[in-house]
Amino acid sequence: MKAIASLAAALLLIVSHAATADDAPQREEIVYKHASDSDLKLHVYRPAVEESDEAQARPAIVFFFGGGWAGGDPKQFFPHCEHFAKRGIVAISAEYRVHSRHRVKPAKCLEDARDAIRYVRDHADEWGVDPNRIVSSGGSAGGHLAACLGVIEEQVRAADVTSSESNAMILFNPALIIANVEGEELDSLERHSKLSDRFGGPDQMRALCPYRHVGEDEPPTLIVNGIDDPLTKFEGARAFAQKMHDNGNRCVVVGYPKQVHGFFNANRGGNTMYNATLDEADRFLVSLGYLPPKPASPNLSDELDATRVGE
Repeated sequence: MKAIASLAAALLLIVSHAATADDAPQREEIVYKHASDSDLKLHVYRPAVEESDEAQARPAIVFFFGGGWAGGDPKQFFPHCEHFAKRGIVAISAEYRVHSRHRVKPAKCLEDARDAIRYVRDHADEWGVDPNRIVSSGGSAGGHLAACLGVIEEQVRAADVTSSESNAMILFNPALIIANVEGEELDSLERHSKLSDRFGGPDQMRALCPYRHVGEDEPPTLIVNGIDDPLTKFEGARAFAQKMHDNGNRCVVVGYPKQVHGFFNANRGGNTMYNATLDEADRFLVSLGYLPPKPASPNLSDELDATRVGE
């Protein structure tokens, strides 16, 4: 009962903070790429900027929606974008090609994700963005793309082409191990009967498996995952974190008991898990110096008995 009361008080603090904030930031749609007869857009939420802060370059966070590389909608992360724009950074939800609409495989999804990050960097001065503080984020398949941006180096990039690598990662139940890994018995997406066809064969699965590419000097990372997720299992997130730690990188995993795939999305279960995971992401960005600290409040994930790895 005491824990419930404490959690309720914390949620009330968040609601009160939102109620005193300015109106929701306006969303701007910007075409960043034309491919497969489609205009691909960035849905950009910019913070209200005081005149005295106009010269200050701000971090940006770019979200990629989930949907198994086959479907999905950038609207999934509009609530997250509104939150972070209110907190003072440029928040973006990116469109990318998917199999159901464009008949593409994940390699093309990643190509679009890279072009989205490049576009943000190329327009950093115009948007008031710090090009060295760009966060890649996403859920499920979108989390896979966000992880690829952080740990998989571009194979070929001309000297005059802007980097697509992210500076930090926030991953929501991401697909991190999509090819068999020696020594790991993980019943995860790599076991899915259709995954090889989806990627175009084992070679592509290995090439686009974030776990396999982890090395030194990777971006600081937060992973939130349901402990009972049957698709992107908590054990996979923990194995990824261990490899990050073994290579001297910062990686924090927060696992939520009795939660399954997609638990972090807005408008589910009274937004309890959405609020908790959003609070966790906010605290992570504060720890990086990407966001200013908020008033002291209970940690919502701790109130939900979340398991932490890497802290």
